[in-house]
This record gives sequence, structure tokens and C-alpha cells, in this order.
Amino acid sequence: MWNKLKDFFGLNEILADEPIKELKQENDNLVNVRTLQIELRKCKEEIRQKNDLLNELSTENIKLAQGLKNCSEIIYDQEKLIKVFQDIYNNGGK
Repeated sequence: MWNKLKDFFGLNEILADEPIKELKQENDNLVNVRTLQIELRKCKEEIRQKNDLLNELSTENIKLAQGLKNCSEIIYDQEKLIKVFQDIYNNGGK
């Protein structure tokens, strides 16, 4: 009787093991996709943070390079002045 009732309502397919396994597999796939989406979001946030840090370091490096350029220009000007004063001193102030 139970078998006839299952056949009548089409419960054989619903109660069969394979569809349940397929549903479980589908649920596992959905869980895996959700887990991957969460991991992707975490990775994107980490990349964004590291890009921000790189931009900050790049800005600092540019400022340091400009400061070094200014220092090297001052040193160059001072070396020229030292050379002029040495020439004046060597020529007896003439």
C-alpha cells in the first residue's frame, strides 16, 4: 500500500537516496560558494589595505627624494663657494 501511495504522489523520486544526495551536494556547493565569496571579500580588503600602505610609503619616498635633492643642491652650491674661496685664498686675495 505504501509503495502504491508513493507511486501515486511521485514520492519515489523525492524519497530516493540520490535526490537527497544531490540536494546535499547542491547545499555543499552553495556553502562552498558562500565560503569562497567571504574569502574573496577578505582578500580584496587585504589588497586594499596593502595598496593604501604602498601609496603612503610611495608618498613618503617622494618626499624623502625631494628632501635629498634639496640637500644635494645645497651641498653643490657650498662646494662651488668653497672652490671660489680657495681660488681667492690661493691667489692672495687678488
